[in-house]
Amino acid sequence: MAEERRYSEREVRAILERAAQHEHSDGLSHEDLLATAREAGIDPAAVEKAAHEIEGLHARDEARDRILARRRAGFYSHLWAFIGVQVFLLAINLLTSPNYLWFLFPLLGWGLGLFFSARHGFSKQVTDHAISRELVRSRVVSTATRVVNAIAQPSAKVRARAAAPARVSEKTAIEEDFDRQLEESQQLDAQRQRK
Repeated sequence: MAEERRYSEREVRAILERAAQHEHSDGLSHEDLLATAREAGIDPAAVEKAAHEIEGLHARDEARDRILARRRAGFYSHLWAFIGVQVFLLAINLLTSPNYLWFLFPLLGWGLGLFFSARHGFSKQVTDHAISRELVRSRVVSTATRVVNAIAQPSAKVRARAAAPARVSEKTAIEEDFDRQLEESQQLDAQRQRK
């Protein structure tokens, strides 16, 4: 009898990934993934746990990318400010005292700061603490966005009131009291003018 071929875990993973690429170029739905795992004898709870871990890793990678992009943007902002101010200082220096190039002092000082800004802006190192803060920040922003969108959508009551014809509201007691006092005041003024 021929011996049945056995595959290592790494080979199984590679074969299944390759087959999934050929079969489903647009990916699998979560239900399809669970069904495939059941057919392969993998516990659905293990698949759920692995999917959750992968989503967490994906969120961490996205947070890291956002941090790095924000750092680079900060550096470029700093660079443009540096160039603009230095050109301005050079022009002032050449117009006021062309024999003494004092603009070099702020150029060197700010240039040193720009060097450290570039070093930080292009560094690929991101601490776990920074990633955790970014994950919290993105959750807060997405929650705030949902709240703002919910507030921006008027409720059914508000839409019904807006659609209903406007009614003439009755005067409140305060408005009636004010009108009465105004009439009395006008009558007194008229009597004083007659005298």
